[in-house]
Amino acid sequence: MRVRSLLCGVLAAGALVTAVSAPVSAAEVPPGPYEIRSAFGGKCLDVAESAHENDAPVVQWTCLGAPNQAWEVAVSPAAPDMFEIRSVNSGKCLDVRGAALAEEAQLIQWDCTGSSNQRWRMVPGPGDTFALQVEHSGHCLAVLRDDPRDGAQAVQSHCSGKEQQEWRFARV
Repeated sequence: MRVRSLLCGVLAAGALVTAVSAPVSAAEVPPGPYEIRSAFGGKCLDVAESAHENDAPVVQWTCLGAPNQAWEVAVSPAAPDMFEIRSVNSGKCLDVRGAALAEEAQLIQWDCTGSSNQRWRMVPGPGDTFALQVEHSGHCLAVLRDDPRDGAQAVQSHCSGKEQQEWRFARV
C-alpha cells in the first residue's frame, strides 16, 4: 500500500517553502518498514540476492514484497537531524562504499557505524517523493546511468532534482 499520508504534514510544509525544500525532520517520519520505490521506474531498492554480508551491493529490482526490499528509517544516533536506512533483512545500513566522494560511487550495505556515509537527509520533492542525500558527500541516491533494468546498481550522484533521484516510501 502506498503511503500518501506518510508525510502529508511534511509535504504541506514543503509547499510553503518557495526556494529550497528543507529536509524532513525525524519527528515527521513514522516508524516502520518501507519499500523505497524509484519515482522513475517504480522499482524497489533491494539488497542483491538477499545477502546478509557487509559489502553486498544495493540495486533496484521489481518490487516483490521481499525482506531484502524492506527498509527501516531511523533517526541517526550520531546526528539527530539525519536518518539511517537499515535493511530489514540484514539489519545493516545503506552505505556509500568506502565513504567515497566520487560521482557514481556504489551503494552497499554495511554494519551500522553512525558514520557520515550512512547518514541520509530526506529532501521533499514533487508530490509524494523525496531525494535521499548522503551527508558525507552531499550527493543523492540514484540508479547508475538511469538504468531502468532489474539489478541496476544504486549509486550516489550529484543532486540534480531529476525524477531518477526521487523516491517514494511505501509502508510494508
